[in-house]
Amino acid sequence: MKRIVPGVMMMVLAAGCGIEDAATTTEKTETPASVLARVERDNGNVVEFLELADGEVMVMEAGVYPNPPAAIDGIGPAAAWSKLTGRSDVPQALGIAQQRYELMRTPPRDAEGATERGESIFKDGLAAGSTSAAAYGPCDITWFQDNFCNAAYDWKMCLTNWGGGAYAQRGGVDYHKTAVCPTSGNVTLNIRDQVIRNVGAGGYLWYYRSGTNFDFRADVDNASGDTFHFAVNLNY
Repeated sequence: MKRIVPGVMMMVLAAGCGIEDAATTTEKTETPASVLARVERDNGNVVEFLELADGEVMVMEAGVYPNPPAAIDGIGPAAAWSKLTGRSDVPQALGIAQQRYELMRTPPRDAEGATERGESIFKDGLAAGSTSAAAYGPCDITWFQDNFCNAAYDWKMCLTNWGGGAYAQRGGVDYHKTAVCPTSGNVTLNIRDQVIRNVGAGGYLWYYRSGTNFDFRADVDNASGDTFHFAVNLNY
């Protein structure tokens, strides 16, 4: 593992919590991400494949507690799609993005914390619209920690029953796994102003991305008076 750089500091504020790399902080962009493909799992969870910019592909799942998240973290976008669907005929838009993704990255370390939870065959199709989880009940702390907090990474943050908002930010990241699960009310997950998703109590969102030396930022917004769990796991 790489050592934590002294310039990275953690700040706890009344409005939230975050990490900053003062040397690499960048302005948020306002270019919406392109949704390349969408897979609906047989448990009702929905997995989206999104391209933030050329070659910057992230995978996001919107789920309902206590449905288990898909065991796809740490593998490439096309491999994740094939694992979810049991098919090799990757959608054209995702295949093109995968080629750009491969050209722009160096071989990374294996993502730490990827676990097998069992899969079956799911439906697939191109995405249209947003994904937002329905509310079926609160998000148990132990369940959240087991799925999103307990693995080893270069840096990790796991906030439970937090309120008011939170964020995490760092440059020079090679892999991240991030999740939010409200325990009351509704919150918004904002990813660099390019992917914005609302999720209510009983639902959860998690996403990951592999790459080389990229800037990471995630915000939990619109959380005044609400509570949530928020996990950020980074390798760099």
